[in-house]
Amino acid sequence: MKRLIKNYYFLPAILLLTLVSVIAIRCKKPTDGINITVNTSSLFHYTALVQVVDPSGSVPNNLTVTASGPGAGAIYGIDGKKALAAPGGIIALAVHPKMEPTATAPIVFNLTISGPGYLTLVVPVTISSTQNSQVIKANILNLTVATPGVSNASTTAAAVGGTVATTTVLTTPTSVGNPESTTITLPATTKLQDANGNTINASSVSVSANNFNTSQPSTVNLFPGSSLASTNVVDNTGATTSAVFVPAGFVNVDMTAGGVAVKKFSAPVTISMTLDPGFKDPTTGATLVAGNTLGIYSYSNDTGQWKFEQNAPVTGTAPNLSVTFTTNHLTQFFAGKTLAMLAKFAINITAPWYVKGTATNITVTAAIVNGPSYNIYQQTFQLDDLLTFVLDNKLPVPATTTQILLTFTSSTGTTLGNATLTTNGTSVNVTLSAPPANPPVTLLLNLDCTQAKQGAIVTPPDFYLLYKPTGQPVANYAILGQVKNGGLTTTQLSATAAYDFKAILNSNVKEVINHTVAENTAANQTVGGVSFNGTKVPAQNKIDINALCNSLP
Repeated sequence: MKRLIKNYYFLPAILLLTLVSVIAIRCKKPTDGINITVNTSSLFHYTALVQVVDPSGSVPNNLTVTASGPGAGAIYGIDGKKALAAPGGIIALAVHPKMEPTATAPIVFNLTISGPGYLTLVVPVTISSTQNSQVIKANILNLTVATPGVSNASTTAAAVGGTVATTTVLTTPTSVGNPESTTITLPATTKLQDANGNTINASSVSVSANNFNTSQPSTVNLFPGSSLASTNVVDNTGATTSAVFVPAGFVNVDMTAGGVAVKKFSAPVTISMTLDPGFKDPTTGATLVAGNTLGIYSYSNDTGQWKFEQNAPVTGTAPNLSVTFTTNHLTQFFAGKTLAMLAKFAINITAPWYVKGTATNITVTAAIVNGPSYNIYQQTFQLDDLLTFVLDNKLPVPATTTQILLTFTSSTGTTLGNATLTTNGTSVNVTLSAPPANPPVTLLLNLDCTQAKQGAIVTPPDFYLLYKPTGQPVANYAILGQVKNGGLTTTQLSATAAYDFKAILNSNVKEVINHTVAENTAANQTVGGVSFNGTKVPAQNKIDINALCNSLP
């Protein structure tokens, strides 16, 4: 039987979604009346979208993004510009076509994301030759708004010439559902030093701490580096290695004196962390007891590197267990266990129901069987014709005592399949059941530049499109797919539900709120010029689209 695919279009919405930059895309000057395709798909074969989420519910704005590391030179905005942007917390990236990854040399780099009122976030990114697109969800801590699962405390202490006048103690508060806390003891006569070890001549010091309660699984999403897995770990021998972190607790500590960040001390500072009462050793499944030992690691926001500090004994009586250690520098600290990492791992998908070219998103979640209550990994992939998900350097090495449960869910949260890893290996085969199916929805779009200097009907450059059901928090925006060649087909939308949409092309973001997909029998939708210009502000929309048309060479 021939499959019937209905065409649906976002009529007033799609106009706004076209307002994306095409400045960096070059083509020959078009001739009047000729249909020209201007599309990044012919330029960029590898793209990534990083969705920066503020768990407090605010929309992260005014963020600064920089790329560093060995592969940073290959990274551009998806609009072809070298400068990166994060409007509304969305970062759309692309790999330069002459610097693409190979089977033996992936593109590896760090994104450093910072902004007023936010804790600086470093996100490691790897783009492999078998993964043309990926979506990374990175949670950033808002320092000015309360975030569930995070307890904050601050104080100011007197200093004389950069020396602490009296012993200062700061403890983060506990509450129902947040039993963990951190206590920092800053001894009297301690000299406050900057990153170079110079004493800071100040009359006071401000101390702040952010304690992350891992008893709330969602809090682990704020783990430094936005992932429990890291390929940049200095172990107890001083060697750089890879590891998967399994936290029983973690904390961020900051101090400033005279407007200068305090990074070092002339004498050790004592930090005591109460631990997640439900924490289980990932290798045995046993809960913590006094006498167990946990590793203490520090994290550098400057380099994205973890460093082993010491082992610390667990003290106290359950459920009030803690570790205490000393440090001569400030940063973020972790207490818990580490596991060896799978350097190479792929998931081969069998999905007879999948229709090639249809945007279908699958979320992969990994948890340690009989381990902590939180997930150790979660990422959303878009099915493509290869039907392979690459999870290099993401999961711990499985064993009979450390089994890894993989769960696959649809965009609506329906479980499509599971797989349990019990032995070391490089791949697993998984058959997924069909997700709940809506009729395929096809978005088609052209720009009418006939009244601009191009004098042509133009296909817009590729861009990412996000969506969420109307009324849900902004943190619930999820990837719908990448609009390629002016089109996207998906089964993830209901023709009767209202959605909010967000289109991203590097520094340009447009939102359409509370829109219901409606059927249109036209073969495509052309906007701008003498064509459709919306219903709310058509005159201004026409001006904006003509301006974009004129920006083309």
